[in-house]
Amino acid sequence: MEVQYSNATSQNTLIPPIDAPRELIFSTIPGTRWEAKLRTQTVEPEADPNEPKQQSKWSNRATLQTMSLPNDLFVKVDPLGPDKAEVTWALPEGYPDWSYGVDLSYQLLKLGGCKPSQLTKEQQEPVVLENVHDKKVLLENLVRAGVIGLFIVTRL
Repeated sequence: MEVQYSNATSQNTLIPPIDAPRELIFSTIPGTRWEAKLRTQTVEPEADPNEPKQQSKWSNRATLQTMSLPNDLFVKVDPLGPDKAEVTWALPEGYPDWSYGVDLSYQLLKLGGCKPSQLTKEQQEPVVLENVHDKKVLLENLVRAGVIGLFIVTRL
């Protein structure tokens, strides 16, 4: 078998070994358009390597579009006390198998009547959680009367 494939960043021809699995798996990112075609070839065990191979015609070109990044992310924040809150995030319908997770960060933006410049360096440091797959996340060590900025971004 011979496979020609292309996407926005590369194109290649692949000839898998005879004993290779029947399924080819390629790494990709969301929203990538792939095009591929293939043909088979007959390889005789004792054939002269200089002789042309017997090959089928190329198949019709097949096109595949991987699922794109979600446009929306639904977030709910439930206070659990003066220093804790629970964040619940969800993707829109149509993304039930999204396996990339999210990156979540939160940061103290304002404390009571204090200006942001009056916060200590430690208070200004964001808490960063990467590659979060749990749909419910506990935010801890929050400050009473503080205004928190919460940022959630889907991962690639």
